[in-house]
Amino acid sequence: MASGRYDFALIVPREFSGDLASSTELTPRQAHLQVATNEANNYIAHTIAGQVVAQVTKSVAQQVSATAANQLLLGFSTIHLNLTQGVGGAARLQAAVVRTRRGVGDLATGGVQVAAGDKALLTGARALHEGATAASAGATTLASASAAMAAALASLDAKTADLPAATQALAQGGGQVWEGNAAMASTGAAAVTASGQFITSVTTSNGDLATALGRRGFTPSQIAATLDEAARLSGPAAAAGAAAQGSATQGSAVVAGAQRVAAGARQLALAAGGLHDGVDQGAGAAVHLHDGA
Repeated sequence: MASGRYDFALIVPREFSGDLASSTELTPRQAHLQVATNEANNYIAHTIAGQVVAQVTKSVAQQVSATAANQLLLGFSTIHLNLTQGVGGAARLQAAVVRTRRGVGDLATGGVQVAAGDKALLTGARALHEGATAASAGATTLASASAAMAAALASLDAKTADLPAATQALAQGGGQVWEGNAAMASTGAAAVTASGQFITSVTTSNGDLATALGRRGFTPSQIAATLDEAARLSGPAAAAGAAAQGSATQGSAVVAGAQRVAAGARQLALAAGGLHDGVDQGAGAAVHLHDGA
């Protein structure tokens, strides 16, 4: 520039790129450019330099990325080449400056959009961090709970391992009880029948007994006393018959209840196997859930 080869110089400091890239940080720094002019140049060169410096200052102040800055500096290189063509190329240089101004405006708009995007990205990253922290806490809770559930199901699985065999034995015992009660009820019914027949026989034979006693010379009073004694002896048989009848009625109810117990025990035995299998599967699934958490 001092020799007159260039009209002015645009100086990029060493820290320019780092300051420009700091726009994505929480505490950005302002990037600075320097311009040097030759006082011996003509007025047009000063005017053009003033316009370029004004646009550069406005543009660089709004830059947010190194790529945008590189594109802007490429435009500056084009301006520099046009300036060396002298006064004859001033019109073409002015047109290039206009085009550069338009590009700088577009670049500034893009810079604002990038800054808004960076802000939204930072907000989203914070929300993602908070969500990840909550998810981690939830996964820890789930792992602890699933471990406790797995231990409880494993204990239940061990305790119900003998349940199918036990319920099967219960079903068999219930069937045996039902069969025994049925046999007792049948015997009681037979006793009731025999008792009734005995009482009927005693009652119907009183007339025959009185006739036979008369033939043997018994007096009427003696015959009456003998019949009263026979009636007194048949009283316990009648009571026993009534008791047997009550026992037979209760036995029938017991048989019906034993039959229902045996049926319920069989159903319980059938369900116990599925219950144990379900508990076993649940214990295995809880272990997988804990590992996954």
